[in-house]
Amino acid sequence: MAARLNAALPPGTLEACREQGHAAVADLPLQADSLETLMAGIGPLVFTPGERPLSGSRFVFEVTNRGRVAPPRSVFHSDTSYVAAPPSFTALAAIEIPASGGETVFVNQFDALDAAPASLRTALVGVEFLHVASRVADPAAAGEGAWHPVLRRHPDVDRVALYVSARERLIAARRHGEPLDEAQARELIPGRQTCRCTGAPVHRHVWRPGDLLLTDNRSTLHAADHSAVDGVRTLYRVMVAGEVPVAG
Repeated sequence: MAARLNAALPPGTLEACREQGHAAVADLPLQADSLETLMAGIGPLVFTPGERPLSGSRFVFEVTNRGRVAPPRSVFHSDTSYVAAPPSFTALAAIEIPASGGETVFVNQFDALDAAPASLRTALVGVEFLHVASRVADPAAAGEGAWHPVLRRHPDVDRVALYVSARERLIAARRHGEPLDEAQARELIPGRQTCRCTGAPVHRHVWRPGDLLLTDNRSTLHAADHSAVDGVRTLYRVMVAGEVPVAG
């Protein structure tokens, strides 16, 4: 399937992504340059500090299992949450699709918070977690991390989401600007990690050639299921700049 040079998103794609946290577009084959051009039409592009872009590109990151002896490890996360203004949207374009397996899995964090007991939301008012980088090529370039509210209001949708990421990226907690001691943080962070996937349905995207998948990082966690991959799985990733998270 030949890549499209002047691709465009179908009408309503971004709106659907904002509302449900992700959106898939079929039969839109893209390569690095056309993917960058497409996403730059949504907003300024950003790249993950500490990672290395695809050769010849500024903003494309290659996600692949090619050449790996052991399957990659992926857990539910929000992309590049450890910067002051994390990316709003992530786009993944299918480049090489395995014969089976390798699905991308989503959990909507609006739904996760809505399903949580009222006491939890009360307990999280004013709470922030410190997000730091993990498993990047150059940790020194990734920075020292960023504090973000656990209850995050979406700037385009009048809803509040549970804003967390991979457990290894959350290292400290504070409430109304006052640091919580290590014991309090150890109790609070794992509990929110459990809540992130409790009560919210899990959605799976089965990749096909020519697929483009959008994720709204402000309200959705995603992961790759590498448990039963048969063949090479390569995706190109591009991210659109976001805003400083605001507490909900």
